Amino acid sequence: MYRGGLDRFKKAQALEPFSVQQSGSGAKSVPAAVKVQPAPLVPPQSSHLGPSQSHHAQQSGGSSIAGQEAAGAPRPAGTQFGGGQSTWQPPDWAIEPRPGVYYLEVMKDGNAIDRINLDKKRHIFGRQVPACEIVLDHQSVSRQHAAVVPHKNGRLETCLMFDA
Repeated sequence: MYRGGLDRFKKAQALEPFSVQQSGSGAKSVPAAVKVQPAPLVPPQSSHLGPSQSHHAQQSGGSSIAGQEAAGAPRPAGTQFGGGQSTWQPPDWAIEPRPGVYYLEVMKDGNAIDRINLDKKRHIFGRQVPACEIVLDHQSVSRQHAAVVPHKNGRLETCLMFDA
């Protein structure tokens, strides 16, 4: 019963704890052809956007709240966007950055596969789809894990949320 937890603990001590390795002997192996896709996000039926949220939806190139992109610019599978409806407020020193100044590149095997623009006063990362702007699907990530906030001195600050 506790064997799986012990294996995860040992894996966390490895140099690359999030790497996936297939072993043919002794361990349960998943066939390479089986791929698990996350459930598609469905936009809410009734939209209750405030003025600042509707302004962001227009500013971000027409992307919908649930992460479905406009038909003209499909985003590669893998980056999942949430509703961003968290009640967490950024500190007083946070600023609204100019569009295109701050961004994150999603890397896979040394290649940039996606670019996430950080064009709001806060971006919350976590597992909770309705509350987080960027959804991370991993058991070690909290519901609302961290916020990336642009500082008025030009730096990007990471604020840990300490949410389970």
